[in-house]
Amino acid sequence: MGHWAKVENYTNNVGTVTEIVHVTDDADVSGGKLSGSPSDDQSTVIAAQDGRQRKNCPGVGYKYNRTSDMFYEAQPYASWTLNTSTGLWEAPITLPTDQDNAYYWDESAYQADNTVGWTTVNPDG
Repeated sequence: MGHWAKVENYTNNVGTVTEIVHVTDDADVSGGKLSGSPSDDQSTVIAAQDGRQRKNCPGVGYKYNRTSDMFYEAQPYASWTLNTSTGLWEAPITLPTDQDNAYYWDESAYQADNTVGWTTVNPDG
């Protein structure tokens, strides 16, 4: 059967991946429940690789949205929004394309002035 993601703690149809489960072909996975799971609440187990075209492969700490059937990373910054077409988080300001500098997101700078956010990395420390 392959790889499955154990998803727990659902709120508003969004749960957190707590474990990636490697399941053998003879395992009983039916109705989103894994037989013999140590969890009393029989947390949902979602196929990570079942031929569906999900947006991302899951990882521990990722989120799973039941409605959109999509795995995605936890929100990196409060100002970023989830692109539901790609399953990726996007900054409110486009990353500069200048090839001479490396950038990182500065959430504090953005919160102080929402016209800035990307800051150049200082290679000299």
